[in-house]
Amino acid sequence: MKTTKLVFAFITLAFLFSCNDDNEEPNDSNTNYRISEIIELDQGIEKYKSTFTYTGEKLTLMTESYKNGNIWEERRKYEVSYNGSTVTVLNYEKDPDWELDGKREFIFNNDLMTQETYYSNSQGSLIASYKYNYLYNGTTFTGYEEYESYSSGNLELEYKGECVYSNNILTELNEFQMNDGEWQLYSIEAFTYSNNKLKEIISSYRFFTGAFYEDDKDVYTYNGDLVSAIDDYDWDEDSDTWILDDTVTFLYNDLDYLIEVNDYNDKTILNYEEGKGNAKLLMETPENLLYQEPTFNKGSKQEVKFLSRIKPLNSILFK
Repeated sequence: MKTTKLVFAFITLAFLFSCNDDNEEPNDSNTNYRISEIIELDQGIEKYKSTFTYTGEKLTLMTESYKNGNIWEERRKYEVSYNGSTVTVLNYEKDPDWELDGKREFIFNNDLMTQETYYSNSQGSLIASYKYNYLYNGTTFTGYEEYESYSSGNLELEYKGECVYSNNILTELNEFQMNDGEWQLYSIEAFTYSNNKLKEIISSYRFFTGAFYEDDKDVYTYNGDLVSAIDDYDWDEDSDTWILDDTVTFLYNDLDYLIEVNDYNDKTILNYEEGKGNAKLLMETPENLLYQEPTFNKGSKQEVKFLSRIKPLNSILFK
């Protein structure tokens, strides 16, 4: 299922910010409340917690904790710094002291994120592990390029994604893999809509040059303009039909902020505090924003999908 369970992690970046100059720091000034805490429960028992610290309106620290008995123990933290259009996140793990685990660096051009690079700590040196370039036609996201490192930080172009639009509406995301010097299409995600709302996503795959096969389907249910549930189906070859695999449900407060996500025995609770903030800066990629799922900013179109390709623990919905 594309909507993997909500735990805590930095998935990167927001798509729309309030800055208007290449050298301005990315900032979201459109929200009146900001996320302060996220708690993950398993079968009703608290397991994980993320706490958010701001300086002014900017997120500067997120700390992840694991509950050991009745005591919350810090396990990971992310220190965020800003330098013009560049945002840097230092990732630390506690074992038993805080140790630098890696670094993420994001580059903006006006309101759009154009590059994301992750560095891993290899014997005290930060080595580039992967990089994403995000591509646009004006302000419309058109695709991405993914680079991976196989030797000492030398990044090679391995994957790319291309968006297909019809009348300015996303209809497909096609993903390619480099194989023997040639691009090969290996994944197609098809989008269908009803009453101008995303209704269904069907994912198809193939191995190398073989035939495509449908593998996954997400079906969206709404309460007004808010997504209330997403049903995930897997294709069953034996019965030649879609089989319901999982349902994720979403609850909101009176201001339409997401406050609870339920996925089988897992529950995620989101708490807020008054004030403006930019936590979504580190939670969304332009690629995520092609999809419509609940997030937590009042009055915005639901346009988030998390792919969980970066998993210190897993991923969460943000807006």
